[in-house]
Amino acid sequence: MTSINPSERYLPGNDGQFAVKPSESSRKLQEVGADCFLLVERIKAHEAVVAMTSYQLLVRLFNEQCVVASSDSGETVTIRQNKDVPSSSLQSPSDPDAGYSGHKGKGYQMQVMETYSPDKSQPDLITHINVEAAHESDAHALLPAIDSAAARELSPTELLADSL
Repeated sequence: MTSINPSERYLPGNDGQFAVKPSESSRKLQEVGADCFLLVERIKAHEAVVAMTSYQLLVRLFNEQCVVASSDSGETVTIRQNKDVPSSSLQSPSDPDAGYSGHKGKGYQMQVMETYSPDKSQPDLITHINVEAAHESDAHALLPAIDSAAARELSPTELLADSL
């Protein structure tokens, strides 16, 4: 394993920017993956640190984004292809429950059920809300919404649904 020199690799440059040229992105990702593996391996013997959420998120990030191959010459870290990274992968350490959908993007989606009346004197009311990670499928969202409304005696007489 190589040693990490954080002041050379990870402190911002003179202009305060941390940017990588597109031509260098593969090499930089490989370097960051190897450094991440080194940190995970060096720290895993320290129980107090291993119990920290920040360390657990680092391990999660590494496992979701990287693969380690062992050989006679040692261990090699490889960055996973985008198609091999799960949609439930860590999007932000400050929000570890957020997901990713190629269609919807990063974060969350919300399932909403509301009343509707063509009679403008009647209010339209939200009768169900469920917030979930962006990678969750809409396919199973309808029945929980109906059950939730029924439990509160708000069952619809007619239902229109929309799914992306």
